[in-house]
Amino acid sequence: MNSTAAVIAVCFSEILGVARYTIEQTLLPQFLDDWSLSGAEGGWLAGMVFAGYMIAVLPLVSIH
Repeated sequence: MNSTAAVIAVCFSEILGVARYTIEQTLLPQFLDDWSLSGAEGGWLAGMVFAGYMIAVLPLVSIH
């Protein structure tokens, strides 16, 4: 693999890695309408992603 292909692969991987943190917030307005959620319920839905991340980071980082 040449260096240009490696850089493109790393950039694409970074984009996919960041997308997993923003997909819930991007689709939240549609979830609110489709699931008839209140603003507070939508906030819980969006916040649980980050809460799960915070809980998972400590044990996962200590493994490394």
